[in-house]
Order: sequence, then structure tokens, then C-alpha cells
Amino acid sequence: LKERLQKLSEILEKTLEVDEIIALANTAPEINHNTKEDLKEMVTMLRERSDGRPIGIKIAAGKVGLSFGKAVVLGFLCNWLVCLAVWQATGSRDMAGKILGIFFPILLFVTAGFEHSIANMYYISAGILASHSPVLADAAVSSGLVSPEALQGLSCGSMLLRNLLPVTIGNILGGSGFVGMLYWFVYRRK
Repeated sequence: LKERLQKLSEILEKTLEVDEIIALANTAPEINHNTKEDLKEMVTMLRERSDGRPIGIKIAAGKVGLSFGKAVVLGFLCNWLVCLAVWQATGSRDMAGKILGIFFPILLFVTAGFEHSIANMYYISAGILASHSPVLADAAVSSGLVSPEALQGLSCGSMLLRNLLPVTIGNILGGSGFVGMLYWFVYRRK
């Protein structure tokens, strides 16, 4: 039971769909009173951390709301850093060099808010799924995280056309052009 609670805690920390988890826990026959109290305490702690707001919907709406050009540039810069990290790790001889070679470029791309198509497949999908929950959708709009128009714009079609397409183009250009082609040009044989 403690393992289940730990797994549930990890899920809750990722999804923040607190009210739905409580409703499910209240209907589950195998969960006794003490477990429900532990669950409610854990949910209260998570609510305090997140202010009860569905952040995943805001992230997804922000990613889908990028202009085509900005998404291409952010994808370009992201994969330039990701491929640079892979190149540095490949060129390092010891484990410390590999870790440092990967760590700083990835740290920069994550903190700078660059767009990676593979990561966006999760973030936007999670936001779309969360937006279909009336409780979470209402909370997102009422707390000012997203506008009703942005919430309506979250769909699989908008994910593909307004984010994944331009970001993937940028990722391909950034990785192949700025890393692969550049190193090919520098180290080509004459």
C-alpha cells in the first residue's frame, strides 16, 4: 500500500489533477480510512505547492500559441544545444567530461525555454488531456492562466500544425546545419 501511495504521489506531483484523484480515492473500495487521510494530507501539500492551478494547460497553450517563425527559431536553438551536448559527450574520454559536456548545453536549453519537438509531444498532449477535464479547464481560465480562446485552441491539430511542424523544422536545421554541417566543413578532408 505504501508503494502505491508513493507511485500516486509521483503521479500527483506530475499532473496536479488533485480533485480527480481525491474523487477516485473516495470511490475505491480497497482504500481504507487511514489511507484516505494520508492521501488528503498529500493532496493538501501538493495544492499548497501548485496553488491548485493546472500549470500543464498553461504550458501547452503557450507552446501552441507561438508564431511559426518563433517556433522555428526556438527549435533551431534547442537542437543546436542538444546536438552540441551529444557531440561533446562523444568527444570526451572520461565520464566527468561526458557529464559536463551534456549538462551545460541541456541546462541552457531548458532554462532558456527553447522548443524540442520530442519533449513537446508530451507537454502539449498532457495539456490537451488536462483541458478536457471541466474542473481543470475552469480552474485554468478562472485563475487567469489561459484565456478561453487559448483553451479552445488546444487540439491535436493545433499541436501538429502550430508547434510540432515548425519546431521539428527548427530542430532539424539546428542539429544538422549548425552542428553536423559545421563539423563536416571544419574536419573535411581536402
